[in-house]
Amino acid sequence: MSRSIRGRRVAAACAVLMFVSRSIRGRRVAAACAVLMLFGSDVNAQGAGRSMDIDLSVRSAAMGGASSAVWWGEEQNHWANPALLSATLGIRHEHGRTQLVPGLANDVFLKSDVVKVGASGMGLVFSGRPGGFGGAELDYGTSVGTDPFGNSTGVFRSFETVDSWGFGFSPIRVAMTTPTLSRVFDVAWGMNFKHAVIQLAPGTATAEGDFRDVGVFARFTPTGLVRRSAEQGSFPLHADLCYGVSLLNYNDERFHFPLEDEPTPASLHQRHGGALRLAFDPFTETADDQPPTWAGTIREAVGPLVEFGFSVENVSIGAGDRRDYETRGWGMEITVARVFSLRRGHYTDRTGGIDGETTGWSAGIPLGRFGGVLYQKATFPQASDSGLADLERDAWVAWIEPMALLRVAHGRR
Repeated sequence: MSRSIRGRRVAAACAVLMFVSRSIRGRRVAAACAVLMLFGSDVNAQGAGRSMDIDLSVRSAAMGGASSAVWWGEEQNHWANPALLSATLGIRHEHGRTQLVPGLANDVFLKSDVVKVGASGMGLVFSGRPGGFGGAELDYGTSVGTDPFGNSTGVFRSFETVDSWGFGFSPIRVAMTTPTLSRVFDVAWGMNFKHAVIQLAPGTATAEGDFRDVGVFARFTPTGLVRRSAEQGSFPLHADLCYGVSLLNYNDERFHFPLEDEPTPASLHQRHGGALRLAFDPFTETADDQPPTWAGTIREAVGPLVEFGFSVENVSIGAGDRRDYETRGWGMEITVARVFSLRRGHYTDRTGGIDGETTGWSAGIPLGRFGGVLYQKATFPQASDSGLADLERDAWVAWIEPMALLRVAHGRR
């Protein structure tokens, strides 16, 4: 185990696990503690609710965790910055599943299902709320409970769940009747509302709370100042400078654990990130004020032809009055024809003993403006002295944009 596994939080968590069932010992306790310290975070600065501390985005994991200002592509990380929901188009379903500690337990998984809906600068996300579909779950696996005499009391499952909903809103894109301003500048704001439950055993070790995230995003596109005639078409080169800032779990909600005298807050994450995007898009058929064609829409299935992105991010994490610590990450990606992407990055958490490379790729089948499907893969480092292999993460994204078909059928953008 990592030397960062120390302090009151791990001791309390493991004590709870041992208290609720004598069968949760050895490898099970080690696995639970490893999840608490999954990315090397110092327990003295970390709050409860590990399921809210692990980023759901596989794309972000491949880019060193730097994603709070990455607005382009088929998946924007609303878990890092809910303002990015303003870039959502159509109806999207994102599914992820990660085995967290394969070296200690084979049945500890992080699973997530998210539905996003958006258009024209307004986006919504639903993940377990309302309606109960989807959500994020940190599953510690099943155990057999025993009474003080060693008799079985049945099989139970230990887990954490996070059900949430949120929104992102760009007043410029919502209010503008023409895209002139939004081609050059954009600003957005968003919030995410989460209900988290930690259940280590039936009834005796359950804690829950409601938490909120807030974020802001800004983009400046200097190439959007270049206008061309309808005969020449739109300018094929694009450059975006982006900035994102967010506060996760900023409200003063706390978990009440059965073996602790004082309630425990969730971790407060303060994220600051910047990003640069360069794109070559020769297949844009005409200027924005010209009607689209079916042929042009088909060409847009592979546009931009080449896209490069670079992002950096600093995260300060703390809980209650305990000291903060920082993590840093950077990442880059190159995407060809919206079909294949390569990603690489670096993640540093010196307090937790992490200083390693991140990698990833994705492959998809885009269907122009109308929809598509995408598979993503990533590797992410763990504490160097933990003895655990790098995490391998994967996810699926599928989307459909029904309004795009109607717009093209009626000759409108």
